[in-house]
Amino acid sequence: MKPPINVTLRQHQLEAYSQALQNRRFGLLHEMGTGKTLTAIATAGTLHQQGKVNRVLVVCPPQAALLTKQL
Repeated sequence: MKPPINVTLRQHQLEAYSQALQNRRFGLLHEMGTGKTLTAIATAGTLHQQGKVNRVLVVCPPQAALLTKQL
């Protein structure tokens, strides 16, 4: 399934996205700067479109929250 965002995900992000959709519990445990936020947004968007989630809680350091607001 294609992610519902207007950004092209890299191969490792697509693999994580696919794994997250196949597993009920999943963690994005990649290194800093590898695109976890975009992967999480794509996954949450797809799960929302499928009616599997209504809300998403994002836990991150304050610096990451500031960067995400700029997206």
